[in-house]
Amino acid sequence: RLIAAARQTKSVTETVTFGDTAALIGDTLKRAGNDLTVVTYWQAGDPVVTPLQMFVHAIGPDGAIVAQTDRLDAPAFGWRAGDVIAQVQHLSFETTPTVPVQIEIGLYNAASGERVRVTAAGQAVDSRFVLQAAFP
Repeated sequence: RLIAAARQTKSVTETVTFGDTAALIGDTLKRAGNDLTVVTYWQAGDPVVTPLQMFVHAIGPDGAIVAQTDRLDAPAFGWRAGDVIAQVQHLSFETTPTVPVQIEIGLYNAASGERVRVTAAGQAVDSRFVLQAAFP
């Protein structure tokens, strides 16, 4: 059922992979006042051998981070190839942004801080992936 829910809410239009660790298969952004809930859906790839965290950054038009959270509720050490994981992140803003805010996500090694490389549609893009603009 979770895979069907992810595909119904999917705003990701190409295949997005984070190293060999996971593929992003969908996402949902929900606004409520000054808060934003970001739900991402992942399909596990190769077994994870490093401690991973997920980051979600809200980036303002000047490139500065205006809100962020770093958390991964389902420890990646327990993922098995093919598992589907839903991660819920909450961002709070002091005031409702009046300009577009991009939402970027990524995975990183919690011990070293090294980010997992991202590939979209078969091309290396960066160590983060931009979901979509969240405001206004």
